[in-house]
Amino acid sequence: MAHTNGIKSFWTLLKREYYDIYHYMSTKHLHWYINEFSFHLDTAKADTMQFIAMTVDRMKGRCLTYGRLIHAA
Repeated sequence: MAHTNGIKSFWTLLKREYYDIYHYMSTKHLHWYINEFSFHLDTAKADTMQFIAMTVDRMKGRCLTYGRLIHAA
């Protein structure tokens, strides 16, 4: 179930990660940061091998080229 406290917690943790790790997030690529953060949050209880397997499964059939990254809207 979704609660406003959960949403507030998500944004609080994302802001903390912004200040502690990234220091700057481009608005152009903000969706990539949010997707990465939500994936890490969703898989926090997985052990290392499960996490690697989930990451590889999500990467199958996907290719992010430098050109696509630079020209993403």
